[in-house]
Amino acid sequence: MLVDDQPANLTVLATVLADLGPQLVAVDSGEKALRALLEHEFALVLLDLRMPTMDGFETARLIREHPRTRSVPIIFMTAAEEPAFPVDEAYALGAVDYLTKPVNPAVLRAKVSVFVDLFRKNAELARLMTRQHQDALRKRDQRLRLILDNVRDYAFIGTDVERRVTEWEGGAAAITGWRAQEAIGRSADMLFDAQERQAGAPEDEARRALENGNAQDRRWHLRRDGSRFWADGVMVALRDERGGLRGFAKILRDATAERLAAERLAQSEKQLGESMERFALLLESAGEAIIGLGMDGTCTFMNAAGAAMLGYRPGELLDTNVHARIHHHREDGSPYPPQACPILDAVRNERVLRGEDVFWRTDGSMVPVAFSVHPMIVGGRATGAVLTFTDITGRRLAEAERERLNRELRTANDRMIDIFYRAPAFMAVMRGPEHVFEMVNERYLALIGAREVIGRPVRAALPEVEGQGLFEPLEQVYRTGEAYEGSNVRMLLQPAGAGDRLEEHFVDFIYMALREPDGSIAGVLVHGVDVSERTRVNLLAVGQRGALELAVTDAPLADVLDVLAHTAEDYAGGAALAAVQLAEPDGVHLRHAAAPSLPARLREAFDRLPVAPLSGSSGAAAWRAEPVVSADIDTDPLWESLREVAREHGLRAAHSVPILAPSGAVLGTFSWYFREHGERPAHETEAMALLANTASLVLGQRHEAQERQAAEERSRNILESMSEGFLALDREWRVTYANRAAEEVAQMSREEMAGAVFWELFPHVRGTVREQAYRRTAAERVRTRIEAYLDPHGRWFEINSFPTPDGGIALYFRDETERRRAEEDIRRLAALADQSSDFIGLFTPDAGGIYLNPAGRALAGLARDANIEAWRLLDFVAQDSRDFFRHEVLTALTGPAAQWEGELRFARAGGGGTFPVYFKGFVVRDAAGHHLGMATITRDITGQKAAEDELRRVAADLSEADHRKSEFLATLAHELRNPLAPIRTGLDLLRIGGGNAETAERVHDMMERQLGHLIHLVDDLLDIARITRGKIELKKEPVDLRAVVATALETSAAMIEGSGHTLSVQLPDEPLMLAADVTRLVQVLSNLLNNAAKYTPAGGHVGLKAWREDGQAVIEVSDSGVGIPPEALGAVFEMFTQVRGSVDRAQGGLGIGLSLVRRLVELHGGQVSAASAGRGKGSTFTVRLPLRQAQAGAAGAAASPAGHERDARPLRVLVVDDNADAAESLAELLGLLGHTVRVAHDGPQGYQLAREFLPDLVFLDIGLPGMSGHEVARAIRRTSGLEHVVLIALTGWGAARDMARSHEAGFDQHLTKPVSFEALEQAFAAAWEARR
Repeated sequence: MLVDDQPANLTVLATVLADLGPQLVAVDSGEKALRALLEHEFALVLLDLRMPTMDGFETARLIREHPRTRSVPIIFMTAAEEPAFPVDEAYALGAVDYLTKPVNPAVLRAKVSVFVDLFRKNAELARLMTRQHQDALRKRDQRLRLILDNVRDYAFIGTDVERRVTEWEGGAAAITGWRAQEAIGRSADMLFDAQERQAGAPEDEARRALENGNAQDRRWHLRRDGSRFWADGVMVALRDERGGLRGFAKILRDATAERLAAERLAQSEKQLGESMERFALLLESAGEAIIGLGMDGTCTFMNAAGAAMLGYRPGELLDTNVHARIHHHREDGSPYPPQACPILDAVRNERVLRGEDVFWRTDGSMVPVAFSVHPMIVGGRATGAVLTFTDITGRRLAEAERERLNRELRTANDRMIDIFYRAPAFMAVMRGPEHVFEMVNERYLALIGAREVIGRPVRAALPEVEGQGLFEPLEQVYRTGEAYEGSNVRMLLQPAGAGDRLEEHFVDFIYMALREPDGSIAGVLVHGVDVSERTRVNLLAVGQRGALELAVTDAPLADVLDVLAHTAEDYAGGAALAAVQLAEPDGVHLRHAAAPSLPARLREAFDRLPVAPLSGSSGAAAWRAEPVVSADIDTDPLWESLREVAREHGLRAAHSVPILAPSGAVLGTFSWYFREHGERPAHETEAMALLANTASLVLGQRHEAQERQAAEERSRNILESMSEGFLALDREWRVTYANRAAEEVAQMSREEMAGAVFWELFPHVRGTVREQAYRRTAAERVRTRIEAYLDPHGRWFEINSFPTPDGGIALYFRDETERRRAEEDIRRLAALADQSSDFIGLFTPDAGGIYLNPAGRALAGLARDANIEAWRLLDFVAQDSRDFFRHEVLTALTGPAAQWEGELRFARAGGGGTFPVYFKGFVVRDAAGHHLGMATITRDITGQKAAEDELRRVAADLSEADHRKSEFLATLAHELRNPLAPIRTGLDLLRIGGGNAETAERVHDMMERQLGHLIHLVDDLLDIARITRGKIELKKEPVDLRAVVATALETSAAMIEGSGHTLSVQLPDEPLMLAADVTRLVQVLSNLLNNAAKYTPAGGHVGLKAWREDGQAVIEVSDSGVGIPPEALGAVFEMFTQVRGSVDRAQGGLGIGLSLVRRLVELHGGQVSAASAGRGKGSTFTVRLPLRQAQAGAAGAAASPAGHERDARPLRVLVVDDNADAAESLAELLGLLGHTVRVAHDGPQGYQLAREFLPDLVFLDIGLPGMSGHEVARAIRRTSGLEHVVLIALTGWGAARDMARSHEAGFDQHLTKPVSFEALEQAFAAAWEARR
């Protein structure tokens, strides 16, 4: 359907779509479109947005309200000059798309074709499904009809809910005497006699069927002719798929014969003792077949019923063997030997026997029977037995039919199970009071995270649901049987592979009791739909609407933004904190306007950062004017300066979106801070964008509202300060009001004018242009403006007349010349003042209020509509500054200087506190030099003062840091010279030693020790740097503390023994299992042992003890050394701090060892502390580490990881380094290892050699002449045949940004000089792996 009020547009659309095949219906209004939709089915509606009587949105809204048209696709058509299309409103109405005129024909045809094709396919699918359903119903009806037509022993009666007969099938007519056409439509209660109907028997039967699913029906019923028959049957309640009652079914048979036989048998038994003759008569008249048996199995009696059933004449079986005559073959036709006959066995053994078998008639046919054998006792001994039997042919047929029906029921049940598993809603069946999962479908598994639940109780399978209020109603349904419905219920579930993280869902569900045939409750069915997406959309809509409603009521901006922030936190389900920051006027900083859950320290830290590329996610988003996602704060460079404070408050990821004005200017940012690492789902990104757009809209509206209010304020101030006269006249031209200026203009008092007729007061106005103007305003209710020269004053006046609501008019008289000059001055001043963020005010010569700009009112704590005339300048000054203000400031302002400026303190109204300001006041004079009043421009310098204080603090911190840096650099230089000096000396010795092998070996050992010491210093520095940046990675494994201590003692033994110290070690016998990085823990203990040995005079004592305490392993390292002064204990673990005294310099050290110890221990979740009795009294360092939770089977240190098996084949290796010594020495080492090596000393040569040599592995320096290492790496990666070569950056630069640049350039590894042999082996392994 094409809907457009322009015929030309309809023609164009019809032409473009003509050959697509669908029928096109064109209408020119929304009303016609609605009528057409009710008459026809449409594949798509193309709906014009702007129509005169009913626009597109209103039409779409009405379309969606009608059930018939609720799902029809709608594409809006909007004009090119239309402002930004309201996408949110359109999609809220269910629109699938929108197009802008003029429409691209190809795009239009493509979009329409999709929906036409979809409509056709849906229609064909519906037709096929309808036909399949009708075929299935027809087949089912045929089967049921066949069943009912062939079962004549049972009456099948169907009724509606009022028990009116709707079906009269099977033997219903034969049993009751009522034909189907007579019975249908009548009440089934007609089968009950009047007495039972009056007693409520039909209602009681229906009630029991409803409660229990079925009700036994064994009673006397009435036939059509009034006779009675004994009914043996059941009534069942019929329900539809939703459980609604559809009616009842009565299934019964005529059991009159059995009933009468039973009654007669009872009567006969009563009279048995009175007369054997009467007994025989009773047997003859019995409905059951009866045969008397002698002890040998001969027939002594057979009643008429037995003879008739078996086809014998009365007395024909007397004195014959009963087994041989009627029981000679089994049911399968095989012979039945007498010795195997259970009936004869029961007679001989005088026992009771009941069973089912087949007897044979005289014509050779068999009849299935139910029989019983009872011995006959006369005079205390058995004389024979009585065999009774009944024909169960009908019952067997009924059982066979029942089995067939059961098979059909099982088939239907299998179909229902298939539907259960494939249902679009989630479903689960739980059994028993523990609610054990028996069945769950795919949607339920998708909801709970595909975990194994079958056979498990719900509380064990879904432990995270405990306490969410979902188990209690489940138990209530199982207990009472009453269904329970939940709508939009919040549910926290643990998704697969998410650790302890819980994921928020919203569900609509119902709990229904499952009952056994006897009506008892067996379990509960859970059925529902995951409505999380709908709930989130509603949540956003409610939050957005709430914010906009607050915005239009001029609520404080912070309140509006707080609603949006709360909405964001609710949308995240408690997994994130939300914050809105607005750009400061300087455009350099962001300031929080709303952060309901963000701790104050975090707010302060974030507010201090500038808008810059690396200022966290919010600062970066404002800098880039685009969204920024930090999936892992711990590793994202954006958070370098904020990482510690973010980590302290548990922040792990962030997502910030800029709030943009329509011009593209950044107004602020909207941020989410998450407790968990990782990327966020797309719907959260869309929600963040929507909230940011809403914030942008609110800020824009607020800015417009402020502008309007400022304009109103300016107008009000202008009107209050104007000197023109004002007269108000009623509809009778009587003066009702005149101001003082009007008295001057009229040259009469307002008392004289009040109540007088205007024309009588001013007769000279009659006949003038002024009269015409006044009367036109009164008659036509329009404004008029004239300029008139008033002789008494000798001045020109502008006279404006306005209609008033009471039917009169108002007159304004204004001196034209002065007004224009004053208006221009005031306009310039107000425009300047209203745009300023400073306190700008005008005051009378005696400091009374005249005007105060909006910023001044906000600063002073006044409402925007506060009457400034009720305030004096002194009222804004803080109490402790008022004496100074009176005697100094006002004296200067009213004196010859006529101005004063300097710092003061102002106070906010209503006890809002005081704040520092910079006050600048001056006198305002007119052109003639007359004193008109005073003006002030005052600025709040609270931020400036805080900044000054902060600068002073920062300066002190920087001074201290500079001092420590200088001391550290001096120490570093000293420590580096210590190993370098003997290395340099060793080189000299080697040069002049003349090949002396002993000297060379000794020098080599010395140089290797000093080089190791130098590398140790650098490694400590790198470890500290890595820990500080959070880049260190612990490789934890189960380990026994005793093994770690043993390794540390081996490492430190040389230093302890070299100093002549005694060493005592106390370790427990039991293993102390830790989850730790063995290398780092050995580093901690060896540092402490080395320190103890280093700072203890020769011959001292060093001790190490370890024990278990409160679930922790405690290690204590003590010494008898120089000790630590009490005042230095607090700083002993600080970076670059040395507190031992002058002996430190003698012993060496950078002052980072203990800092490294503390940080490594904390990374293991432990603590380290220091204690000392004072200088010269030794020290004790105590380390506490958490024990591993499960120690069973983990005693002893963990085995070292298996090394990689090394490939035996040599590698082709290229070394590129402009340092010839470094390159040649590395090449020589690689050659000794059996590899083929080439060397280059600049970038171009290295690249050329790589192309020719085709290496497996390249060691590449970064700072190369000609081409940098990064450029060479990129060139190699782009060269065919070299894509898989392993590139190793070998450089002295090892910062995080250097490694990142290497990775970006294509390097596989980044190694810092000097490189260890282990690192080289790792490089070889990578090359061998790449070559495979």
